[in-house]
Amino acid sequence: MLDVRKEIIEDLTKSVVSDKSLVEASLNLSSEQQEKVVSVSGFVCGTSVSVENGSVNYSGKVIFNVIFMGEELERIETGVRFEFKKSVDENAEFACCDYALEDFSIKNDGGMLYVTCELIQTLSVYSKRTLDYVADVDCLRKTEEFSVLNTVNSSGSMDVEDKFETQKLKKVLLSEACAAVTSVKAGENLVTVEGVAIISYILLPFSENSDIVKEVRRIPFKFDFDADGVDDTSTATAKPNVDSLAVKVYTDDDGTKSTIECNVKLDFCIVCFSKKSRTAVTDAVSKSCELDFEKKDYCYRFVNCQKNCTERISGKAVCNVPEYSRFIKAVGERVSVYEITKEGEEYILTGTVEADCVFSGDNGVSSEKSLLAFSVAIDCGAEVISDVRVCVENLQGRLRSGKLEQDATLYISYNECVDCTEQVYSDIKEGAEKKTADAAVSVYLAKSGDTEWDVSKALLEDVSIIGEYNPDLKFPLCGGERLIVRRCKK
Repeated sequence: MLDVRKEIIEDLTKSVVSDKSLVEASLNLSSEQQEKVVSVSGFVCGTSVSVENGSVNYSGKVIFNVIFMGEELERIETGVRFEFKKSVDENAEFACCDYALEDFSIKNDGGMLYVTCELIQTLSVYSKRTLDYVADVDCLRKTEEFSVLNTVNSSGSMDVEDKFETQKLKKVLLSEACAAVTSVKAGENLVTVEGVAIISYILLPFSENSDIVKEVRRIPFKFDFDADGVDDTSTATAKPNVDSLAVKVYTDDDGTKSTIECNVKLDFCIVCFSKKSRTAVTDAVSKSCELDFEKKDYCYRFVNCQKNCTERISGKAVCNVPEYSRFIKAVGERVSVYEITKEGEEYILTGTVEADCVFSGDNGVSSEKSLLAFSVAIDCGAEVISDVRVCVENLQGRLRSGKLEQDATLYISYNECVDCTEQVYSDIKEGAEKKTADAAVSVYLAKSGDTEWDVSKALLEDVSIIGEYNPDLKFPLCGGERLIVRRCKK
């Protein structure tokens, strides 16, 4: 009876679920004020993700910022909580979610005003998978090492603080935050994440003759997160999300300057990848019977590294510029649409930066939406890239010959991956019985490159016994050697 010893591979596989939902919040504006809305923007914060019994629950809050013209520019901030539940693989272990907002608008429903947008959710779910394979068998066999995927997840949060002086302010019309990772490194049971928090403000100065002011702050951060089971051979990836944004404004005693203090809390989803070696039977032969093999492909995607880069983009924007107007500022910039395609050895990232552009003219302050298209080449030799994230910083603009020209910085992060396939035996069974002679002499004429296993399989004998009859063998063989093994009934 053939004795087959099996072992089990346990790893995590990733699946991605995308969805889009309309979210809305009530807006305390009159119909007259609605006509004077200058900008509608927002961001997602306070998110959480939990996995339980084959379902993923994820939630957060969309913060809307609405700027409108009253006696002067005014701001209304409102928000709405969202919560979703998705059925996923029953073996799901953990998940993380990326969010984007598109298509901001204000609607009138029965005299009530609502600010709305499309909430795009990209849910990454990591599920446990098992696969058995033949590690040993009690007959002549060949064994080789192969790699299995090891995935470790971690999470954590950190505070980023900022403080700066500016001219005396009446109010803050807009405050938004995002974060970009610039470096991720794994160490002994920890992951070090470096990056930058980007905080954007639209400020209304106290001076009656001043335009609104745009202030963009770049706050570097570096933080160590606990990650048990990780070492410096692991690949680490990190995704930041804004949990909260708190802004305070103070005016000094002599009333000439204002000070802005800000605290941004960032939440991180961290996933680390490494490979572990296993030994498996890759071929086998029995003296007494034929063998039937069952094979399986063990496939997994390994993340080689998380890459991060910045790109400066510029060009003519699509914008309906009011006649005889003066451009003031771009407000609420965001990357609204992007996709990535492969062209030869390069990946091409294309998309659009969207914003509300504020103009001043004979009819007062007005705004028009602007669209700045971009196409960025990413020089990457990886088979696959995944988890592309784009963050935009400080969209600026100017009018030239009545046309709007814009420029901005994009922070781009992505994972370089390789798809791996290992073929393993899931089972070995006895087949038809072989006829054996009481005594025999076996002769084998070697081929060039033959290994110990090649001759052992051909002569149905352990290589140590073959060596007793053929003591001068040197592997791999040159070809033409004549190998002999004698057998007799015991």
